[in-house]
Amino acid sequence: MNIIVRAFFIAVTFVGWAVMSKYCRQNFAWSASIVFFFTAVPVLILSRATLLSIPVPDIKSFLILSVAGALNGFGVYFYSQTLERAGNQSGAFIVTVSVVMVMVAPLLAYFVNGEVINLKQTAGLVCAISAVYLLS
Repeated sequence: MNIIVRAFFIAVTFVGWAVMSKYCRQNFAWSASIVFFFTAVPVLILSRATLLSIPVPDIKSFLILSVAGALNGFGVYFYSQTLERAGNQSGAFIVTVSVVMVMVAPLLAYFVNGEVINLKQTAGLVCAISAVYLLS
């Protein structure tokens, strides 16, 4: 799958559930719980061959990924809760979160994995910071 097509699909699915939750007029707790339960199903099905062919992560990696998963759960909870409270401004909130993700990803990659941020990416971060300011 082309990288742009793949990125588009991922972006639509990441924000799509939030938009569908508002459309369904369901409580944020139910929406997030249902969506993320069923998020695990295709991941496990599509990954089963790989999971069965490689060793289980070591305890340190398992713990780090478990903490990351738990933190993601808190993030999803607060994301869905904020969307419910955002009313007609839910689109602006989704965009703000997306732009903040654009800002955080290279910084986190730098601090955790030592990935160097180049001049072009730095300019992108400045633009992203401006966008967050303008959207809030």
